[in-house]
Amino acid sequence: MPVAEETPVGRLACQRNSSLKKISVTVVSCRPSNEPDRSLVVLSDTVIFPLGGGQPNDLGTVAGLRCVDCYREGLSAVHVVEGGALSAGDTVEVEVDYSRRWDHMQQHSGQHLLSAIAERKFKWDTVAWKLGPAVCYIEVPLPQNPGDPTPEDTVHLQTLEREVNEFIRKRIPFVVHAEDPDHPDHVRPDSLPDDLVGSTVRYVEIDGVDMNPCCGTHVSSTGDLQVVKLFPTVEKLRGGKNVRISFLFGDRVTRYFQECLVRDVELGKIFSTAPESFVDSAARLQKQIKDLTRGSRANQIEIAELTASGIAGRVINNIEQVYAYHRDSADGDFLGTLSRSLQPLLPSELNAVFILSCGTTKEGGSLLVFASSQAAASQVSEVVTNFADALQAEAEKKKKVSAGTQCIKGGPPKNGRYQGKVVPGSWAGLAAAIAATKAVNVS
Repeated sequence: MPVAEETPVGRLACQRNSSLKKISVTVVSCRPSNEPDRSLVVLSDTVIFPLGGGQPNDLGTVAGLRCVDCYREGLSAVHVVEGGALSAGDTVEVEVDYSRRWDHMQQHSGQHLLSAIAERKFKWDTVAWKLGPAVCYIEVPLPQNPGDPTPEDTVHLQTLEREVNEFIRKRIPFVVHAEDPDHPDHVRPDSLPDDLVGSTVRYVEIDGVDMNPCCGTHVSSTGDLQVVKLFPTVEKLRGGKNVRISFLFGDRVTRYFQECLVRDVELGKIFSTAPESFVDSAARLQKQIKDLTRGSRANQIEIAELTASGIAGRVINNIEQVYAYHRDSADGDFLGTLSRSLQPLLPSELNAVFILSCGTTKEGGSLLVFASSQAAASQVSEVVTNFADALQAEAEKKKKVSAGTQCIKGGPPKNGRYQGKVVPGSWAGLAAAIAATKAVNVS
């Protein structure tokens, strides 16, 4: 049986008719993929668009089997088919996931219109764009001349959005022009990938507005875009020369609006007010949190100073080499405050290591180990090692952590001081860890 003739990328059914949902074709070739239970299938034609032109690939089915990817290999569209192998010469039906295709067409065609109006109205040239799974963006350079309109000005973004919506309502046709490489006026666009040798070049025209080379799938008219929504702020990129203007077209606007409405309902329950008062309510709550945090911080310092005084008194009356203190209801900031409050109260002749810890077995916590003197600083590493090994062994024994778990995470000791985070479950071995440090000779 002769091998079926393959339709090259540039002339695919999905490019000739973007609204076509299924087609009967012939398998040209099928070879195993490097991934298990997958095959790489080339067809005589396809309604499944391969990745290209900034547009993600389509998904769908081939002979009822899931097509989980489609990519371009030269002028061939390679379908990654899951769940079975096909044979060259088989007649199969190919069907595209049209909801995904429609979304991609709305965003891609919308980007063409958005970029064209941005250039026409403000001289903002699109240098890159992305069709993201949730939000899309175009990237434009910031103006170099003072006084030129900038996308950082919300008023200009609102003007751009308004004008794009006006063009949507005009229902201007999208027209695709296909130019074969042997056409007498053929000029290869610079944007065409190097491996597309001898391919048909497709130009997408928005009548009277824009024309650009593009291999993607597009809607029939600007009316199919329904509506555009630009995000009110732009993202400034590294270097500060370009910004990203984020946007949504069509059905994505509806979905986003629905998500906002659901969110408004939930926030209304939290704030006990209407959406128009959310900002004021959040500002009041933020102020209350700051006031509480400030008060809590003052209380924390007071508790740390009192605790430090108690520890210092214990040290004076009972000279040891390693001292340990643990507090369940504290955090790393408290340990830092406690260590700073404690050090001035210690006898100058004391050579000891202090182990300060906090947190619960369920949630984990923090560890701070420091030496009271330069002479004792060299022993901090050994204390931390003994503590960590015993903590892990006991926590594993009690089955609070899995075997091999690194219970304490932190860098090496520095200048007689060590800080680390303790993973949940580890404090089950706290008593054993403290006992293990008593064998260290600090003096």
